[in-house]
Amino acid sequence: MIQPNKNDVLPITAARSRLFDLVEEVLTGRRPRVELSHRSYDEHVVLIRKREIEGLQADLDALRARVGVEPRPLRGLGTLLVDPDDVLVRSRAKQAELERAKRDKLRADDFDLDDA
Repeated sequence: MIQPNKNDVLPITAARSRLFDLVEEVLTGRRPRVELSHRSYDEHVVLIRKREIEGLQADLDALRARVGVEPRPLRGLGTLLVDPDDVLVRSRAKQAELERAKRDKLRADDFDLDDA
């Protein structure tokens, strides 16, 4: 991975007058890249040889070939045998029943404490 070097970042205003020299430095290999900044943006742009980008793309393609295709969503592979609304109604009824039982138990425990 290419790590940015803060010393190599040039403001675009300074790079404008040296553009041809900077391109030549990259093309001849004296500099692997030239990073440019602009005062209005947080991100930088980079002058780099095309073959570097092509090499990165080839590495990415090889990685994708080794890992395989991205997983696709599982659409159409399952069938619901019940109506989802019925499931929700039954679930809510069961929760209400459990809540009533818990409330009744708490009331019974509260009643037992009062008798003591």
